[in-house]
Amino acid sequence: MSKEEYRSMDGSVPAAAVVAMPAPYAPQGHVAYAPAAPPSPPPQRQFAQSFFGIGDIGNCLYSCFCPSCAMGTARHQLDGSDFCVTCFNINPVLLRWATRSAYNIPGNEWEDCLAGTCCPCCTVNQVLHTTKLYGRPHAAVGPEHNYHMYHAIDDSDCLAHCLYATFCLPCAIGSSLQQSMDMPFLLGCCCANFCIARNLQRYHYRLKGDDCLEDCVAPYGVFALTYCVSAFVPCFACCTLPYFISMVMLMTNEAQRRGKTGPYLTPAPGQHLGAVYAAPSQPQQQPVYVAATVIAEPPSPYATAYNPAHTA
Repeated sequence: MSKEEYRSMDGSVPAAAVVAMPAPYAPQGHVAYAPAAPPSPPPQRQFAQSFFGIGDIGNCLYSCFCPSCAMGTARHQLDGSDFCVTCFNINPVLLRWATRSAYNIPGNEWEDCLAGTCCPCCTVNQVLHTTKLYGRPHAAVGPEHNYHMYHAIDDSDCLAHCLYATFCLPCAIGSSLQQSMDMPFLLGCCCANFCIARNLQRYHYRLKGDDCLEDCVAPYGVFALTYCVSAFVPCFACCTLPYFISMVMLMTNEAQRRGKTGPYLTPAPGQHLGAVYAAPSQPQQQPVYVAATVIAEPPSPYATAYNPAHTA
């Protein structure tokens, strides 16, 4: 039965009648259109190193004597992010959670908090061995795939986002990370500053931006300027506070617009690995709608009773 033959009385084609055909397997000139299914979850894995294990002696010494640098290296191996941004902003608790979430490693946020707080060097060593073994969890992870643009804030939501970010900045950060990548609210609220929170959300949603300049240098530069000038002009902080509020407002708005797509670095529905993350400059063939075979139950005979054109 063809697409042209299977039309209801009002001339529309039922959505259930369209069969999804992946582009590589569709015949030339025959592209069936259907909403993309969500990607399958990543396979469940385990940490590459036990918590108190030594593993590679070089990685162990690196984690013990320079844990901040080791965390920067570990996250760079995980998602390709800038070394300095992670080195100066992340902590072992947040890094362990991001690693578990990206690789689908069993555990919970309480284990992350306990491990990262009581023995940070062991936590960093465990994460460093894991990211070195597994690498990037998906083919479309890294700064080269961050080309999506931020959504503009609607006028109807601007006041709500502004008040939330102004009166409870950590809560706004925690909410945005929870809505984006299902990070526990308390973890995002207590363990993430706006620099690393913005960076994590950008890599999760594949948003365009500069790791070092926009996510690290500019915020710390504004903060340092505010601290120095406020010693002579106390009200100067009121002039720079909107900058930090606007950063968090963009995060909360983006989380609200895009919604939760799954664990950290999991592509959103319709963003399949290696397919939609191609550079936008590459030409994409427009689908050609022709007669296609469909599989569905025939329309109800009662549909004709509600068609004015048919009754006329």
